Amino acid sequence: MTFDLLPVIGSVQGIARFLLKGVEPNFQLYVTPINIDPSVQAAPVTYPAEFGAEIARDIGAFWTKGLPADVKAFDHKVINDEEYVGQADLILKERMALFDHQWSRFESGLFYFYVSSTDQDAHMLWRNMDKTHPKHHEADIRFAGWIPHLYEEMDKLVAKVLPAVDDKTLVLVCSDHGFAQFARQFHLNTWLRDNGYLVLKDSAAKKEETSIFDVDWSKSVAYGVGFNGLYINLKGREGEGIVPPEKVAEITEKLSRELEAVVDLETGQRPIAKVYRREEMYVGPATPMMPELLVGYTPGYRNASASVLGSTGKPTIDLNPWAWSGDHSMARDLVPGTLLSSQKVARANTSILDLPVTILDFFGVDKPEQMVGSSIFRVS
Repeated sequence: MTFDLLPVIGSVQGIARFLLKGVEPNFQLYVTPINIDPSVQAAPVTYPAEFGAEIARDIGAFWTKGLPADVKAFDHKVINDEEYVGQADLILKERMALFDHQWSRFESGLFYFYVSSTDQDAHMLWRNMDKTHPKHHEADIRFAGWIPHLYEEMDKLVAKVLPAVDDKTLVLVCSDHGFAQFARQFHLNTWLRDNGYLVLKDSAAKKEETSIFDVDWSKSVAYGVGFNGLYINLKGREGEGIVPPEKVAEITEKLSRELEAVVDLETGQRPIAKVYRREEMYVGPATPMMPELLVGYTPGYRNASASVLGSTGKPTIDLNPWAWSGDHSMARDLVPGTLLSSQKVARANTSILDLPVTILDFFGVDKPEQMVGSSIFRVS
């Protein structure tokens, strides 16, 4: 499809898939988000650009949206479980075709391949699989086995690579996180408001839901933005910051203690397993711009979607209403990733930060000074 974005950009090419959902009594046509056409790229999706046209010529048009599955359409019931799985199956088959296309041409060097399906589909179909999820009864149980099916497909992918392994070849299979049930949501900014850390403008006092634009920054000490980020309204960093740097340690200690003590009265569980200090999580010159605290939720809980954007509402904890029923925005120790290696790993405690260093070391390239981590094949 051609889109005219005159006068600034001009005409660009986009691609989409269509699903006819019904013709009577009303015509219903679902259209996926518009993807950049890899054959005529409106913005770079391959390098060089003609590489995208070559792939499309050989395997057909393919999704170029970073995370291709339309999770929002599923969340908002534009498509149902069956229709989402139909789309997910198309994406998976396309990725496998793309792998075959590239693997058949690979001779030497570094070959990297990413599959999004295990992430996106675990987010969206967890409740189908998990009988303990409070929304399991709303899910289509025909797809309870979809997530295990994905891992069977991943086994097949790895099986295509293993015959090429010899003493000079390294295969690494990595997931950057694990997964857990997401059944109940914690409204972080609502809790901050109710406990005096976040103050609203007088004009917003009677609103059932507020946005970040309703915050009175001249009185607010802390606020949440993002899935886990908890920022101090720091003087000199935030535009209207009021907290002097010497008070940050005291406030973060109090916040951590109070958040970790919160109890969900309906379940008796603590929604927050651990609050991490910034210095435990980040290194480098950008650290001062990072949130002072990262809230690590207990599996089963996550920050509410509205709170992610800075909003407040009435409940502090309630049921997660979305099809998005699995997650990993929890205490990192409780949703660890997986690392498989074709060569023996020398250390028990490894991190995803070690992988770039490991790959460089394997190819005989020294670790850059600014890079964190160490080779997993070396003791230290």
